[in-house]
Amino acid sequence: MQKRWMTFLLLLTGASLTQMVQAVPRSLFLNQDICAPEEKICLRGSLYFDEDREQMAFSGRVSKSTQPGKLIIKLEGESDSGKTYKLKLSQTIEGRYSEIITIKEGFNKKSTMPQDIKWKIKDVNYKFSKD
Repeated sequence: MQKRWMTFLLLLTGASLTQMVQAVPRSLFLNQDICAPEEKICLRGSLYFDEDREQMAFSGRVSKSTQPGKLIIKLEGESDSGKTYKLKLSQTIEGRYSEIITIKEGFNKKSTMPQDIKWKIKDVNYKFSKD
């Protein structure tokens, strides 16, 4: 009886650890600088892809800006099979130095997202707000 209980606990612990390992988002870059053309805005941050939630997230801070506007980060990914994926992260921000930015965007849940996608930033744009 005690042996069965121990086996059950070991299996339960192993399953829990497996779920925890799978739930860790994959970082695409950590603490890097990205800027829009003409340096309208520059950010220092990290980009993560959470495969379990099929969600992309950018987290960082404004390192250079002059005024409020809309930040747009366009991403493109390619799987080993050659299929292309696109995603746009956007958020209206105040544009203050050191302002914290967190943007999360999910993918279409109708199709399964392969785990072998190699993501890259295609474009960073910043549109000033109209006064």
